[in-house]
Amino acid sequence: MSSTPLPAKALLQSAIKAEQQGNITEALTLCEQACLQDDAPLVAITHAARLAQKLGQPKKAAQYYRQALNQQPSNQIKLSLVMNCLDANELDEAEQTARQVIAKNPKEHPFINLLGIILKRRKQLAAAVEMFSKAAKIAPKFTSAWVNLGNTYLQLSQTQKALECFNKACQLEPQSFENRRLLGQAYLLLGQYEKALEALQAALKRAPNHPRILSDIAHAYYRQSRYAQALETVERGLQSHPEETELLRWHGSVLRKLGRVEEAARVFKGLLRQHPDDIDTLVFLGNLHAQSYGDRARANALYARAYALDTSRIATAVTYCSSLARSRYGDEIEHFEKAYDIACRLQEQEVAPVAFANAAQSVFLRAVDYERYQRLGPRSRLLRHWLDQGMISELLNQLSRVENLEDRLELVRLHREWGDKVQARAAEHPIRHPPKPPRQKIRIGILSSDLREHPVAYFAHPILELYDRSRFELYCYSFDTKQPDKARQHFSEIVDQFRLLLNVTDQEAAQRMADDQLDILFELGGTTHMNRIEVCAYRPAPVQVSWLGYPHSSGLSSIDYLLADPYTLPERTDLLIEKPFLMPESWVTLGELGFRDIAITEGTPESRNGHITFGTMNNPYKYTPRAFAAWAAVMRGVENSHFLFVRPESGGTVFRGNVCREFAKHGIAAERIEFFAVRGAHLPHYNSIDIALDPFPHVGGTTTCESLWMGVPVVTLIGPAFFERLSYSNLSNAGLGDLCANTVDEYVQIAIDLAADGERRRQLRHGLREQIRSHPLGQTERFVRHFEQQVVHTLAQHGGSGT
Repeated sequence: MSSTPLPAKALLQSAIKAEQQGNITEALTLCEQACLQDDAPLVAITHAARLAQKLGQPKKAAQYYRQALNQQPSNQIKLSLVMNCLDANELDEAEQTARQVIAKNPKEHPFINLLGIILKRRKQLAAAVEMFSKAAKIAPKFTSAWVNLGNTYLQLSQTQKALECFNKACQLEPQSFENRRLLGQAYLLLGQYEKALEALQAALKRAPNHPRILSDIAHAYYRQSRYAQALETVERGLQSHPEETELLRWHGSVLRKLGRVEEAARVFKGLLRQHPDDIDTLVFLGNLHAQSYGDRARANALYARAYALDTSRIATAVTYCSSLARSRYGDEIEHFEKAYDIACRLQEQEVAPVAFANAAQSVFLRAVDYERYQRLGPRSRLLRHWLDQGMISELLNQLSRVENLEDRLELVRLHREWGDKVQARAAEHPIRHPPKPPRQKIRIGILSSDLREHPVAYFAHPILELYDRSRFELYCYSFDTKQPDKARQHFSEIVDQFRLLLNVTDQEAAQRMADDQLDILFELGGTTHMNRIEVCAYRPAPVQVSWLGYPHSSGLSSIDYLLADPYTLPERTDLLIEKPFLMPESWVTLGELGFRDIAITEGTPESRNGHITFGTMNNPYKYTPRAFAAWAAVMRGVENSHFLFVRPESGGTVFRGNVCREFAKHGIAAERIEFFAVRGAHLPHYNSIDIALDPFPHVGGTTTCESLWMGVPVVTLIGPAFFERLSYSNLSNAGLGDLCANTVDEYVQIAIDLAADGERRRQLRHGLREQIRSHPLGQTERFVRHFEQQVVHTLAQHGGSGT
């Protein structure tokens, strides 16, 4: 005889008792038996749903809420159904149910809020913002709507709006640690690190030792280069949460910055063994390979894995895109075009352009894709975002985008504002300056990671080779992580000291330099890649000068001078922050390292080809629509002339197509445009160019000198700012000042006239090297003596001779 089943009510009572005893699985089984009966009460069904929720079974919970709706179609049960459908990723049913309720009652703010979450999950971020805003307007004290709205604004990179939402949430629920943490994150993203720490410390008081809060605090310290505090915070968290992934990631990152690279690598690799598809860890390990080991290929392999796991993740895509654009190994154009493809994909996502503009602007400008560049949004918004994020190096590409005086002055203001922030942080952790004993020689420091086969080294080389060792000592400092090439090896042998500052903080680097008791320091990198001008904020030397690497004021008040000459010096003093370290003739000279006796082909390109060939080898980020218009005007004035681009990008279809489209806008056919792809061994290709046309407003520097050295005259346009006057100096100091124009019309006419003067071009082709050697640009010994005299003069102005 079979036993009689227990009534549903009895089963429910047993389930409640089992739950009270902590037997949740048994309680759910009993409730499920009750739900199978025809007379199952509503309370048994909803209890089964709640138990399923508690056990992390949202699909089962949703099943019971559907059953409950058959008995009582209340909004409360529908709300629970929508929430569990969301957790089960059953978005269609969740959205349908939410919209049905809202259609009947448009002020049901909990459902409007949930609909916003559904839309956000579907990556319809603008629609999600609309729903969260609507919910918050209907119920201003509904904290969840404010938090969700803030999180969506963060995803859209509208951080200021997110900050306002989180502030509102903190006012509504002042004891919520999570709201304080989110507020701290927003401040962190805005670069307001002290306010971020204040909010995060307040969150930590409400939730002591919470791992995510401690991770965010470590992140804030990391952004301030306060690595010791960051490490202390991470280690505190790991004592309570030794397996917490985010804490371990920051542990590895901080160890890397403290120079403990192998320990950092072990942390990241250990994390990947446990979580092989953890995107952030893949990226962090990629950063270590790129920045500490100098292994771009391995870094890209890790970034590619991370990107493949979620191509919609903005931060990962930006990192991968930027790294590909910098990759010089293997097939460079393949890397670049892959970077371009990622940048285009980013632009198609529903997110504010500031979220990816740092990677995309460089790629689009190098690809000459001005339509996509313009779609990144207003220049002022991008500039403000980069400044708030401390991304000062992004301003290099903006030198070529200035159109009027206000644009130029704005760049000066932004550099100054950035510099003030860096100076303030450095002032919190001053370095020691040991007393300097009397000595006979002036000690000069050279700070650059480009003292290798690099254009900066080409111009620094004469000083390193020819300085008067009876009067001066030369100490060089580099952060270069790559294996030394022949140039760096040579430099390390001929100067008094060559120090590699690997895996040290800015403060530690500055302290090591201060311990060397320099009299004057020249930094040659500015804010360009691998150079750390922030070290100068600690003032490791009593007198500090910028030169070569960055053709603009850095913004640091601790840098006293910018090396200039009478030609590069702007007429308006407000276009520079520093005082001029004024050389009497030229700001550079051509040494043997970068300007070797490469063979110049007999005759001229015109005599061999039957037409004039204009050309450029400048980086495409310097090209502008105005320059293309001028180049096209020159070509219209010189019948059958061609234009040659010698650039690595020339090997790609994107670059070629966009360049031809720019010329076509001005009536120049594509068959008149030529391309040659090369990296490094490009000097012989000047033999294919009759006249080089400078881009503007950001003109050539190294490229102008190379052109002249190869017998190719350059036509340039002089502008107001330092970065618009480099070629003016080079040409004037080579005896070719007549090729410098003051207006675009004059620029075009000079080029047309020069094209018509075949005899002059022939003489320059085969006589310009000797002409350079007889002028300041080519007189290295003369330049070095002027440099030394200016060093002595400058130190005397500062109250000492350095001895």
